[in-house]
Amino acid sequence: ILLVSPNLHRQLGHEMLARVAQSGVDRIKNEGLDIPVALHLDHGMTYEQCVLAVENGFSSIMIDGSALPFEENIALTKKTAEYAHSRGVTVEAELGILSGAEEGGGGNLESLYTDPGMASEFIKRSGADSLAISIGTCHGMVKLKPDANGSLPDLRYDILEKIEKSNPGFPIVLHGASTIAPEFVQMINTYGGHIEQAVGIPEGQISKAAKMAVCK
Repeated sequence: ILLVSPNLHRQLGHEMLARVAQSGVDRIKNEGLDIPVALHLDHGMTYEQCVLAVENGFSSIMIDGSALPFEENIALTKKTAEYAHSRGVTVEAELGILSGAEEGGGGNLESLYTDPGMASEFIKRSGADSLAISIGTCHGMVKLKPDANGSLPDLRYDILEKIEKSNPGFPIVLHGASTIAPEFVQMINTYGGHIEQAVGIPEGQISKAAKMAVCK
């Protein structure tokens, strides 16, 4: 899976990224490997942005209307899904807002958890193929905020469980759910980097979520 981040597709554009992806596919074929390759647009913010991605060969897209009112998010996602599906492209949507900011920098400290009932209605009406939800993960270098004792809080598995029970088999996505190995932070700082604090999601919490409805 080749995932294109918001900053990357702003800087290089869809056409250039599609060419880079195609060169990767050609290299795999030249080496005699039979490996499927997907090119995914992450956090597409507008219908037009998603259309450009589809026209340039992306095999899956994300339309992120999570900052919009509920009905507007559904309408934007449905419009995008109808276009993408007519061209054989799958669509990821998002409901609920993660704290932090994409790719590092700043952001607010509060997250809006996904409401399970609204998630079920969203899934039925939007036409999305998968749904990114908010259960306590966070974009950026600090993905969980330790409490006063230094302990990391658990993810909101109760929300995930309710969504799973109401929508059996529907693919759920967690953003901001990667772990951060301390030895890698130390290595980066040793070779000139400067990371003062980095807190990832513990592997045990990721594994538990993956055993439920989380597919990505």
